[in-house]
Amino acid sequence: MISVVIRTIGRNTLRNAINSALAEFDNVIVVADTTYIKNKVRDSRVSYLKTGQKFDKYGSAALNMGACAVNTEYFCLLDDDDEFEEGAGDFMNSFIKDNPEYDIIIPGLKFNNGLKLCGSPGLQYGNVAVPTFKTKWALRIPITPLYLEKFKVPPDAIDLAHVIMCSSEGAKVGWYEKYLYLVRPNLDGTNGRGK
Repeated sequence: MISVVIRTIGRNTLRNAINSALAEFDNVIVVADTTYIKNKVRDSRVSYLKTGQKFDKYGSAALNMGACAVNTEYFCLLDDDDEFEEGAGDFMNSFIKDNPEYDIIIPGLKFNNGLKLCGSPGLQYGNVAVPTFKTKWALRIPITPLYLEKFKVPPDAIDLAHVIMCSSEGAKVGWYEKYLYLVRPNLDGTNGRGK
């Protein structure tokens, strides 16, 4: 029911992210910006794509390309330095079956420094990241560099801006209200390209 789109900028933690996704889901699509995809996992459930151009710091082009490659009704995002909490896949699939009215669902995040975000509802800065999309919404309303430039969207608010765009067009947004993602468990820093 859910595919995983991993946005990679070439971090060495990509293999951990892929293995985490494979432990929870059956279909993984890795999309790189201009970087060479290192640390691949050879598995028939993983596809590799490359945008050929770096559009922004947080991978909106990778989101768009990944959405085009998905063949499931839903997909979730995972960054190449993050991992899923054990059991996240079962929880997310069950949640969607029980709540089919949601078009976009936001997971809770646990950062490597103990910070927790996105655990409760609210379209606001710091409460929207790595959404699960009904694929048709991500295809209908892609995030574009022109939008980001026009509205001066800061790099760490791209996911929020995209969800707000979709919501303004009628997408129903929900929250899993559970911490399902481990953010940067093997790297320093909490956001951006890090170390």
